[in-house]
Amino acid sequence: MSKNKALLFVLAILMFVPSFIAIRSYTKTETAPIKTESASAISISDLDGTVFSLSKEENASETAAMLELFAAINAGATKVPALPDPLMGTPFFKVTVSTGTKEETAQYYFSVDPENAYYVAADGSAYKIAAADAAKFIATDYAASLYTEAKTPVMTLASQYEVSPVAAEWSYKNYTGDFVKADVSGKLAGGAEQSYELDGGFDIAFDTQPDYMTLKVADSSTGSVLFDDLYENIGNLKIDRTMTIDVDIEAKWYEDSERNYYGSMMYSFSAKVGAPAEFYLGKTTIQPGEFVAISAKNVASPSKITFSSSPDIGFTPVWFTDGEYAHALVPINMDLAAGDYVFSIGYGSVTQDITLTVTDRKFLEYNLIVNAGVTNSTRTEETLAAFEKEMLPYAQSTSEAGTRYFDGTFGDNGSVALGFGRYVTISSNGAVFRHLGVDYIKNKGADVTAVNAGKVIYTGYLDYSGYTVVVEHGYGLKSWYCHLGEVKVAVGDTVEKGSVVGAAGDTGFTQGGIVHVSLSVFDVPVCTYFLWEEPVLFHNFDE
Repeated sequence: MSKNKALLFVLAILMFVPSFIAIRSYTKTETAPIKTESASAISISDLDGTVFSLSKEENASETAAMLELFAAINAGATKVPALPDPLMGTPFFKVTVSTGTKEETAQYYFSVDPENAYYVAADGSAYKIAAADAAKFIATDYAASLYTEAKTPVMTLASQYEVSPVAAEWSYKNYTGDFVKADVSGKLAGGAEQSYELDGGFDIAFDTQPDYMTLKVADSSTGSVLFDDLYENIGNLKIDRTMTIDVDIEAKWYEDSERNYYGSMMYSFSAKVGAPAEFYLGKTTIQPGEFVAISAKNVASPSKITFSSSPDIGFTPVWFTDGEYAHALVPINMDLAAGDYVFSIGYGSVTQDITLTVTDRKFLEYNLIVNAGVTNSTRTEETLAAFEKEMLPYAQSTSEAGTRYFDGTFGDNGSVALGFGRYVTISSNGAVFRHLGVDYIKNKGADVTAVNAGKVIYTGYLDYSGYTVVVEHGYGLKSWYCHLGEVKVAVGDTVEKGSVVGAAGDTGFTQGGIVHVSLSVFDVPVCTYFLWEEPVLFHNFDE
């Protein structure tokens, strides 16, 4: 290379040196830790997810104090190989320091014990924070989420809604043993009007019970005061119709030597509320294999009704609306033990216990003589499985269940050959099963009639049941007609009590000369006997 060319190359290199220096300087600046004195803002996200944003532009002194505190925390911390295992995956304070063009975020693991504090820097390295520095932070308002007592009580209305106070004061004891005021601004309703629609009564509950609570309730339409007293006397508030009320509440938690909190809350809201729900049994004593009706009043949304039983009956009622009331049928399995069963039924703020007594009942045995050829072709694992698969959708709720067709007593189909619930032994193979309906003596071709009004939801033929008809009577109550020689209705037909649904025959698992009729509440078989003498009893709300 000539001298001139070498000189030109050196000059070209020198022309780029300032750019190289600038790029290297920019990179170093961007990757360098932010210095406290150059930072203009800091945000602290606490364990509850509340974010405190501070900037020198809006709050210079507080921002500078927190920047200096975290600068001191970082400077006084000792590097450790890793965050202790017990802290892995636990909540942390996320602190972000900003210069306006650059941000740096670190994770701080504080607790009420300053000896156990750590932080993880932006580069992933872990540090143990000096106890003295940790103590300074956990004594600030920004550390309130560390203290259970700092959380203001939550008021729930009618077991449905969390209501925000319109005014509040709350103090809790921090690490130093001093009481400090909690920041409750984020808990207040502000100017927003609070209004609720309540089902089944009016009730108020706190997760931390107040020492003192007053309640004022006024009729929104007239302004007349319905109640103005201590909440403990709420039983004197009578709401016997649907109405809109205005509610004002004052609750207080007193300071004493054994508590780490005290304060007061004020609430103001309106609510559309109805009379409390009421539940009644149609009758209070039945036998295993029978069913009972439950009636409800003041229930706008039956699907919200809750139900449990003790001992457990193994069934959850399905509720149906009937004008201003709601009803459900509850079957008692034929194998359920005798005794008292307490039904706990809830709606809105109301939970009511009602007792059903189940008396003892013995089911007899029966020896069924059926030709082995018939048994082997119609009652096998395969035919039973096919029957169950075909019938299951109809045993469960159908679109017709919401209409009550049945009324009065139920009819029979003549003389009984084999009764409900018996333990049946098949003579040809020794198999034992429970008889889930009633077999009536019928000559081939004789009319088989509907036990009550209803709508036909199934007709068909199955190897086990032969020609079969299923009628929905409403509220999940169904009748089943099996071993017919002929079907005389179609799906969608409505039938009355005594209407012909088919002709007797000898199809399916039968020796002939009988027709099988059974009832079920959804998929639970129930006995028809008591219905021959009395109707399904619903509570009379007019009495």
